[in-house]
Amino acid sequence: MFGLSKETGFKLDNNRLMRLISFLFPLAIIFAVIFTFLWMFATGKLGYALRGLFTGIPAILSCLFILFIYKKDVSLHDLEAFPSLNIKSLTYLFGIFYIGSVVVLMLSQGSRPPYYFVFILVLYLSVFLQIFSKNVNPSLILVESFLIMVNLIYSVTLNYDFYFGTTDILPHIFLSKLTAISGQMIPTSLSDYAYFPLYHVFIAEASELLNTSTKTSLFW
Repeated sequence: MFGLSKETGFKLDNNRLMRLISFLFPLAIIFAVIFTFLWMFATGKLGYALRGLFTGIPAILSCLFILFIYKKDVSLHDLEAFPSLNIKSLTYLFGIFYIGSVVVLMLSQGSRPPYYFVFILVLYLSVFLQIFSKNVNPSLILVESFLIMVNLIYSVTLNYDFYFGTTDILPHIFLSKLTAISGQMIPTSLSDYAYFPLYHVFIAEASELLNTSTKTSLFW
């Protein structure tokens, strides 16, 4: 069995290999994001490109930050950018703005006003400052991150009627009902909505087999 040994001159330094991989992986992500955006613009899918900015830009910034760490050869423990900050004060700040964001959601039924995102921004800023403070508490950071995600999920998934993930319920119910009535897939010429014929056929079949409405079969 072939083995790489020092005598044959083929032995690889594991540390150097891992450094190479850790350097190439962020670059691969950056190039993949840029290529995807260019492809979306080239094919005329501007809507997908704009929605992708919410994940693409943070991904690129994160990769650039990782490359900076590798280039300077520093540890995350050395990145105490805000050593004088008081964790207790930041925790109180997080609690106050978190309660404020919940109150805003309760008072704004069915919508998220622009100032709601100001509360969310302050919450994220509080977590960010805690991460780079001297006396960071990982457990507290995880709990606060979890609470922010619960807040965002409630504000969309549970607060909006007929919201299910990223799916538009009403158009799918309508197209599934037409599929069940006609027994045929809806052609693209009759609808300018995104084309998901198999999804509509599946809901229509479930409606017929279970003897329920298309609305009930969709949620089942």
